[in-house]
Amino acid sequence: MQWKLHVRFGKGFLTNSKEGLIFYFTMVTLGVYLMIRGANILNGISNIMIIIYFIGALSSLISALTGFSQFDIKKVIAFSTSSQIGYMITACGSQEYGIAMNHLINHAFFKAFLFINAGSIIHYIKDEQDYRNMGQIIKTNPWLNLAFILGTFSLIAMPYFSGFYSKDLVLDDLAHSWSVVLSGRIVYYLQLLTALITVIYSFRSYWSIFITSSSSNTYLIKESYLWPSIILSIPTIIGGYLISDLLVGAGTSYWDGNGIIKITENEVEEDELLVMTIILAILGGIIGYILTILNTPSKVLNLLQDRFNFDMIYNNILASWILREAKLNYALIDNGLINNYGYNTMMKIGRVIRYSNLDNGFVPINILIIVIIVLVLGILI
Repeated sequence: MQWKLHVRFGKGFLTNSKEGLIFYFTMVTLGVYLMIRGANILNGISNIMIIIYFIGALSSLISALTGFSQFDIKKVIAFSTSSQIGYMITACGSQEYGIAMNHLINHAFFKAFLFINAGSIIHYIKDEQDYRNMGQIIKTNPWLNLAFILGTFSLIAMPYFSGFYSKDLVLDDLAHSWSVVLSGRIVYYLQLLTALITVIYSFRSYWSIFITSSSSNTYLIKESYLWPSIILSIPTIIGGYLISDLLVGAGTSYWDGNGIIKITENEVEEDELLVMTIILAILGGIIGYILTILNTPSKVLNLLQDRFNFDMIYNNILASWILREAKLNYALIDNGLINNYGYNTMMKIGRVIRYSNLDNGFVPINILIIVIIVLVLGILI
């Protein structure tokens, strides 16, 4: 349900790295993995699968639009994470759990690569996170430029990068099912639109950080950030090629004995995926550059920056209703039922027993007292 919980994305990084790690592990990876492990249960409920199908598409689109409106480099990558989770949920909704797992693993590598490079950029220019205040880093740090563009290529599923072998498999699966049912056609076009928006904001951030407006900062990247980035660049480039055959290749035995229904392999139209991905990359890159030069009007981004006003809905409507119900429940149940009829009643019974001869250590008498107390509480409650 990322489209309801997407307001938390981008906020997990504003405290400390440990909280961010725990938050993203539980909210990002665990939900998809549990859906994959629960495949046998989900497949038996066809109506649920249709709901999951559309929730995945809406999650991708809403998160992509929200990421498009952000200028904090970490928030842009965070909302792109939510968008990619939507692709995985969509794959689960179409019962292609192998494709979902494939994208989950590949996405972990290239998104970690993007995040560590984003951290390097932030440290490189005096902890600045707004990419509108960056620029022309390509002249002073070519490695950061190369690393960021490699991660971006994988995120937008450029041919033969990791994202191409996983993200485009989701689109391929939707392309095979779109002509079967109307819902498949709708979800297919929604995910294509999401892919285009992803390309646009990815290239817009790249143009702003490395190509356009000048930056006067001259800090050098720390070596401690360099080696993890180099290591993560390897699976970002070739990880999808190495993993995809294991998870979704024809005749794979990976899912045997895992309690998950065998996945039906589809013939991937690689030529069509190549053409579609290249067209989206060129179109999105041009639009992203134009938006960078024109400096997108804030009025257009207000609704998106407010996360479709989900914060307002949560704070002004849901939160106030929950607090009102909590106060009512406290007055009726906690303070009324439990304290008055539970705790106070037990105290009165205890005083009676203490000042009588019933508390004499005789076991049958003690059992009788317990039974009477239970009966009294049962009648009162």
